[in-house]
Amino acid sequence: MARHTAALAFSVLWAPHSGRPLALGKAAVARNIAQSRPRRAPLSLSRPRRSDIVVGAAKGFGAPRVKNVSVVTCPCGGPLYAECCGRLHTATSLADLSAFGAEEIMRARYAAFALGLPDFIILTTHPENIFFQADTSTWRRELKSYLKKVQYTALEVLNVTADAEEPVVHFRAHSSEGVLEEKSKFMRHDGAWLYKSGELKV
Repeated sequence: MARHTAALAFSVLWAPHSGRPLALGKAAVARNIAQSRPRRAPLSLSRPRRSDIVVGAAKGFGAPRVKNVSVVTCPCGGPLYAECCGRLHTATSLADLSAFGAEEIMRARYAAFALGLPDFIILTTHPENIFFQADTSTWRRELKSYLKKVQYTALEVLNVTADAEEPVVHFRAHSSEGVLEEKSKFMRHDGAWLYKSGELKV
């Protein structure tokens, strides 16, 4: 599996410069935590059934169409999917994402990993990111393979540092492979905030 395959909103699951995956522990993640918990508390959400998620090809990008959106909670821990990351996942170009901030893009990228939407991950990766590939067909195929193996279960946004050039989103992601903490940097490209790089906390 190529290094870029595991790049989340983050460049993660691969130790920097080593070319080897991080040995993450099999951390148990609590499930079904009440939505009344504070915003930064980890909301452990079961991955929606594949029968509820239909990925369509909208002008070259896999824009998700979700059945029964009124009852599907967003994987990022926000409100209903249609009112949260679902608004971003329908984007077919960077122009469609110009109104959203770095935290919203980061949350939507996490949700894309949780729902198995490789095209959104590709769309929101900055060209200067070390995992960026010009060959999107190969990149998409590798991402699909990775997303079938790993289940993302909860997201904690710990802090957001506002910056006119490179805002930083500090978060902790829970998955079937363990818990990952990263500070993700974003940079504007064609009017939208895109994931540029990530600093892992190990």
